[in-house]
Amino acid sequence: MTYGNITQYREFVSAEHRNLTVTANGVAIATRNQPFADNKATTVFLVGLSQENTTTPVELLAKEENPSVPSSSTVASIRIVHASPNTPPVEIKLNETVQFTGVTYKQITDYKEVTAAFYNLAVLTPSVNHTLVERSITLVGGFSYTIYVEGLLGMTPGLTIEQSTDYTPPSNGYFRFLHASPNTGAVDLLVNWTLAAPFRNIAFEAGTDYYAFVEGNQDLLIVPTDQRSPVLADEKATLGVNTWNSVLFIGLHNTTENETSTLEAWVLADTHDLPADGDILIRFVHASPNAPSLDLRANGVAIFSGVTYKNHTMYHLMNANKYTVELYETGKTDLLLGANFDFEVPSDLPFTLW
Repeated sequence: MTYGNITQYREFVSAEHRNLTVTANGVAIATRNQPFADNKATTVFLVGLSQENTTTPVELLAKEENPSVPSSSTVASIRIVHASPNTPPVEIKLNETVQFTGVTYKQITDYKEVTAAFYNLAVLTPSVNHTLVERSITLVGGFSYTIYVEGLLGMTPGLTIEQSTDYTPPSNGYFRFLHASPNTGAVDLLVNWTLAAPFRNIAFEAGTDYYAFVEGNQDLLIVPTDQRSPVLADEKATLGVNTWNSVLFIGLHNTTENETSTLEAWVLADTHDLPADGDILIRFVHASPNAPSLDLRANGVAIFSGVTYKNHTMYHLMNANKYTVELYETGKTDLLLGANFDFEVPSDLPFTLW
């Protein structure tokens, strides 16, 4: 084992206590008598300095683990381990927002949920707001992480930030739900006849965030809120690992016995890839049952054309900017609809207009 290494877990026969010894060149440099509970994971940290007469000698810390399971697929859980013996208490920022403060040497914080995204993580001294070290990190939704502040301040090896994954969610794919049926009231989306809380009581023009489900075949059923019948729309979908999908409730509810319902659940594959900073990805979904073929312009420039009902475009790369988006009937010049969108706002997902 060399400085900075993080091992995988290894199983041992349980015992009430075990004597842990760390050696360097055959010489013991740290010991600890550690209790271990059955069916529990423990992380052991080697910290401190090996030089003589130091106030921060080499020692072993131990932490019985119970990794935080994020509450949804849109958030990640993180904690901080301060393992730098000559660094004062620190403050941790993600994109200029303080997440942890006053973290002292040898402290292991509790987990905290943050929005899953790409971040700049900075370690600062809170008293003077001076950045000691920073790096870019990616926090994936549904995962839990430990962030280590290690090394030596102003010395070799220098102060660094390391990251490990503590919890990986099951092999999941993701659904979100969008209600686009103009004459149907609020509904629930059931997945295999089970209601996930985010998919309850979704009204026309409302939508949800993504929610994780175990991979495999899924039966998607749309029903009136808090009811199991009638089933307004039913669709079967195969959910792949790490796939992202939108379920759109489209069509018209029959208002008389002589009319035929055109309601259906329309499943679209989404991308979760992000473009470079300063760019966005955008697509258009035509979900209006009585609208003609449509063209879309952004700031007067034609982006999509000839999009008919129950069709969608590919993702289009554009500059992150504020846009006036206008819809026209294909080949005509009379404006049908216009709206302003701020696509300068940082987003951890591509955009869908519908």
